[in-house]
Amino acid sequence: MPKKISSKKVEKGVDMLKQVGFQSGNEFVQAFYESESHASQALHYQQDANYAPSAILNGWMCNVPKEALSHLNSAVTKAAIEIIIAESTIACKDNTLRLSSSGITVSYLTTDFGLNQIQTTYTKLLPCFSTLLLAVLTAKNKYEQQKGTEKLNKELKASQIVVVIISMCLFFQNQATNAFQLLLELKPQIHCLENEKTQFYPLPALNEEEASVIGTIRVIKKLFISHLELSEEVASGRLQPVVYERSDEFSTFEKFTWILALSMPFHYQLNSMYALCRTHLGTASHGNPSSLEHHHTLLGHSKLDPKKPEYNKAKELVYHSLIACILDCTRIVVRKGSVENLKEWYPSCNEFDEVVEQVVRQFAISAAAEDALKADDEVLTHSILFNCDALLFWEFSEAIRDADVGRMWVVLDFWLYMFQGADCHNYGNKILEMKSQFEYQFSPELQEIAERTWLVNRWGREGHSIPTDLYLEHNNGFLKNMFAALGSNASIEHIQNKSSACVEALRVLMHEVANWFGVAVDSSSDINALCINLKLQKVHVLTPNCVIHTTGQKSQAVQDVLRDGMCVLALHMHKEWAERSAMFEEEEEISDDEDLFNDDKQEIGLNLYDYGTGTTATTLQDGDFEVEEGFTDLNG
Repeated sequence: MPKKISSKKVEKGVDMLKQVGFQSGNEFVQAFYESESHASQALHYQQDANYAPSAILNGWMCNVPKEALSHLNSAVTKAAIEIIIAESTIACKDNTLRLSSSGITVSYLTTDFGLNQIQTTYTKLLPCFSTLLLAVLTAKNKYEQQKGTEKLNKELKASQIVVVIISMCLFFQNQATNAFQLLLELKPQIHCLENEKTQFYPLPALNEEEASVIGTIRVIKKLFISHLELSEEVASGRLQPVVYERSDEFSTFEKFTWILALSMPFHYQLNSMYALCRTHLGTASHGNPSSLEHHHTLLGHSKLDPKKPEYNKAKELVYHSLIACILDCTRIVVRKGSVENLKEWYPSCNEFDEVVEQVVRQFAISAAAEDALKADDEVLTHSILFNCDALLFWEFSEAIRDADVGRMWVVLDFWLYMFQGADCHNYGNKILEMKSQFEYQFSPELQEIAERTWLVNRWGREGHSIPTDLYLEHNNGFLKNMFAALGSNASIEHIQNKSSACVEALRVLMHEVANWFGVAVDSSSDINALCINLKLQKVHVLTPNCVIHTTGQKSQAVQDVLRDGMCVLALHMHKEWAERSAMFEEEEEISDDEDLFNDDKQEIGLNLYDYGTGTTATTLQDGDFEVEEGFTDLNG
């Protein structure tokens, strides 16, 4: 602590300055610090000693007259601005903040480790800016001053906000880092459920088959009477096949009119993958470089069964092909020589939005496919239609992860038509029935309850929701395979009494073990190989008279399932509805395609479900699939 100097000594010093020709003390101080030799000595920092300039600045701030306070603050602010600009300029040029898509991901940024790494970098490169923001965010508010307490985790939350603010500023300054884009990655939201941890109470396994109506009846009675011990005094609802089968029973319980049947989202994903493979898999003889068969052969993956593809393998192929197609389309729009050169592309927000709009307009809408087909470029047409179909599957999967049932409904509206066009009529009808239930049967409260049964979240974390039926499929797979007993314990009794009761505990244990060892899957080599092939084959470059050679009367390589499904619903289902509702005379025929797609005629198809007879909307039979549920492995 420096010794305090008396006021008399200060006055004597000022007088001496005037004697040597200085008009005031400020004139001397200014001249002193403008002298390089004197300033260097006075501003030299010594560890474990008070820094004199800090004490001088503190004296200014404490003793400045009120009329001059704003001018002093302005001078200090100007100096701080110059420091912050200099810091940000250095940060913008720092290579550690040039975050390429291959070097960092959203999942990395949303972990504590990733945020701490960026925060440490910002604190090192921008100490003034970081300290200023943190001081403002952690300053005590009125409540804290009155109560004498501080909000819980205030500094932690403030540090995370500092990371976002600095990222925004650096990105806007000259787009030197894309961390802000990855950090916030905003998605559209329509109707999101809460990310609460789901509490599971698994029922024991039953030694019953439920592939038939009679077997389903036995399962229902055993579950509700033997295990849940419910009486016959229950609410009303529907389970179409069982209700129809039991309609002549006398007891309300035995009629099963109190059961509410709900469709689950994973089986829609499963059948969407079937539809994608039916439409876009193709065969090696077609010689189509945009087909999934060509991609899977190029990558050397195991062969997919076109009639019943394994879900995980098909999903992996579709995702890798879609990513490669979007990258190649982006390369063409931004005029880069290769996809590798996209790593050097640092667009502004507006530029990025413009490129996305062009990619969608040129390579991901039905109108673009029609234009390519008019030029007889079937390869480009097929690739565009694949992008359209695969993007909808991707969006549905992301909506499930985000627990956004509103976005799920948007995709289901498209799948209503696309399943019909891809000959997946069973699940196309299920969507139609479900929409009629929500539109005409369910109250708003029951609609919300039904939507909440679609998803579960085992961890209570954002972005970790999965379909309820997928969770059940996982449990079935674990019980039958991973947690199956051996020897004399390999019996249904062991599964019923022990395995099924421990399935949740065993799953948690397995997850902890997997996390300990870590599992990393690198898909970059597959995507790079596909990108190179797409460029060499000029798949996304319009090439007139580029025809895919197929056998048979109809070329499945260029099938727009959305358009075909709309035609199926309009021509076939509208006619059936008209006959059953008796709203049109029998002699009236539907002949004009334009009339078929009028809004008033398109919406009435939702009235097709008949709960009394069990007749579904479409009587067409699925082509190759007798059962569309199919097998799925554990990682779907």
